Amino acid sequence: MWSIVWRIPGLKQVRRSGWLNHKLRLGFGAYWGAFPCREDAVRFLRPSRLATADNEDMAVMNVEAFSTVHSFDWPVMFFMMDFKRRGWLTTVTDLGGHLGVKYHAFRKFLDLPKDTSWQVVDVPAVCKEGRRRQRSGETSLQYFEDSEKTAPCDVLLCSGVLQYLDDTLVEAVGRLPSRPRLILLNKVAISKGSAFYTLESLGRGRIPYHVTTIADLDRARDALGYRLLSRWSIPDRTTEAATAKGKQLIESIGEAWTNKAIAEEASPGIDTDTSLSLGS
Repeated sequence: MWSIVWRIPGLKQVRRSGWLNHKLRLGFGAYWGAFPCREDAVRFLRPSRLATADNEDMAVMNVEAFSTVHSFDWPVMFFMMDFKRRGWLTTVTDLGGHLGVKYHAFRKFLDLPKDTSWQVVDVPAVCKEGRRRQRSGETSLQYFEDSEKTAPCDVLLCSGVLQYLDDTLVEAVGRLPSRPRLILLNKVAISKGSAFYTLESLGRGRIPYHVTTIADLDRARDALGYRLLSRWSIPDRTTEAATAKGKQLIESIGEAWTNKAIAEEASPGIDTDTSLSLGS
């Protein structure tokens, strides 16, 4: 009913009032609000509107689109191709890897050997659906609800997942059995100001969405003992969060980090100041 009411001429503009949405705890658009912490973002929502990725409907959302290679995937595949050439791509841990979508998208381009292990770490509903869809005899793709139970990996892939983690990246890496040679971050939501949480529209509800800063990524990388190999921008994924005080710009980037202990050995010779600009 309300969705029809708000389409009435004049009321549509009222519905998009930042002040009104803040007061009524509604929100509009794909992203709403700028909160200093996750708890404040959750408190803004009425309990009935708090969404979660851990359900059957979300587990199957956008599978075909996610399983396609996009232009922003090519930097990730470049580093994986280099590692494969060096014999260092035997095990990949794909944090928030959904239904193995990057495995399915990348494998024909990377020409992955049959003994490659691709470990998806995701919420229980996604892992359950992933195992259900798994082909008989397919052993390369595995699903884990707990990253501590994965095998040590050469590469940690975090593609579009940092925004949704309950914990920090440092904590997430710390739960792995060992530090990987390479960490690949992609589709990371970035603010040029301070980090904040917004609320992303998901189905009929909203889910907390963390927007970090390059400075925060730098601190995480230093804390973990990694060196920056490359950073690329993804301008076509730039968006905005509507707030009570106006709009907050959200940019998107990717980064490749190499373990400092093996940086010179692992580096494919890319200048750390390399900057790529990619569309969607």
